[in-house]
Amino acid sequence: MFLKAITHFFAKKGLASHEADTRAAISRYEREKEASEFRINERMVNFRERLQSHADKRDEDLKKYVDELNEFIAITAEMQPSIHKLYDQMFLAFDAWGKVKLTQQDLDIERSKRNLLQEEINLFKDALAALELMAQNEDKKHWHDRVESQPLGLDNKAIKKELKTVGRWQANQERELADQRKRIESAIRQNGMKLGQCRKNIKDLTDQLWPLKEELKRNRDQVRETYFGLCDHWKSAKNSVDSMYAGQCDELYYVEEVCVMKETPLKVLFSWLSSSKEEVPIKLTTPKGWGTKSELKESCDLFKADLDELFENKKKYQNELNHYSDRIKEARSTEDYSTFDQDKTHRSIAFNNKKETQDQIGIVKPKKDQLSLYLFKIRKMTGWLQDIHPQVHLNRMYNMCKEMQEEGEEMYQRSCGLKVTQPKNKGRQS
Repeated sequence: MFLKAITHFFAKKGLASHEADTRAAISRYEREKEASEFRINERMVNFRERLQSHADKRDEDLKKYVDELNEFIAITAEMQPSIHKLYDQMFLAFDAWGKVKLTQQDLDIERSKRNLLQEEINLFKDALAALELMAQNEDKKHWHDRVESQPLGLDNKAIKKELKTVGRWQANQERELADQRKRIESAIRQNGMKLGQCRKNIKDLTDQLWPLKEELKRNRDQVRETYFGLCDHWKSAKNSVDSMYAGQCDELYYVEEVCVMKETPLKVLFSWLSSSKEEVPIKLTTPKGWGTKSELKESCDLFKADLDELFENKKKYQNELNHYSDRIKEARSTEDYSTFDQDKTHRSIAFNNKKETQDQIGIVKPKKDQLSLYLFKIRKMTGWLQDIHPQVHLNRMYNMCKEMQEEGEEMYQRSCGLKVTQPKNKGRQS
């Protein structure tokens, strides 16, 4: 009996301690939920303020870029509303993600509470079963039946007194067992009510979560649609910049003269510089719409190659001119005129070749320089366009998300789902 009393005591104490731990855990979940909601809401407010500040600066920068570019290309102005729309839609997607995150967090907490309450109920049921087993012990029942069937034949006041004492103790034990049973059953009912409310909360939160996820998906799809549309605008703008001189600089087209020899009509010689008297030059016409960036660069490279060759020839003719001039001076000083006439002839040829080469340089170099200037302007415009490349806005938003939120990368990926990369051509460094 004494061991059973000790068992009752520790079982009762263990259940009370576990019940207290359960209440403390639930309270802790609630506090963590409130603290987490406060942190997320505070971050979203700060994020909204930062985003608005960034949007104002972005609009100011875009206006400056548009003013600079608008002289050459009007399509750039069409990008500004699309970029503004992209930022607005990204913020809506971030806001939808925040709602999904909070609702999912509440759902996880309710599920944890449900599991905890279910474990508590199972523990109480196990304790009740153990209590019932203890109350229905076979040895106790056998002893009770024996006493009832075979009462003591002695009639002694001391024995009767002890019997009454034992009876009272037994009655107290039974009352205590009944009270313990009621307490456990009451705890099971209370936890069952909490469990029912918890399951209702889970159902409500689950019903709320799906529409929020659908809203997040719609916002994400809108962001992606706007982004890809903006990419098309940007590509159109870049193509316009690359073609800004198309059809306006036909005189810079690198033309090779096709020369047909009189003696050999089937033979074709190429020379853009000049043709011999025995050749019939045929000029090739400039292709219609010629003057894109790649075409300008091709002509510029060809003119540069010709110019390098002309400078080499000029240097060679200058050396020949110097050589024969020195020979003529030496002949006059030594009065040795054996090669004087030949040297004068060679000097005259070198002088004429140098002059002709210089004239050709005078024709080629301005064309090459003009092509280089056009290419520089195109590259400058392309650099401006790179600063408003759609990918640049994604990179900025991604970095801002990582700075403002612990789950910034998750927020960006769930809200936008667009890959963050560096544009192929870097723009101007800010």
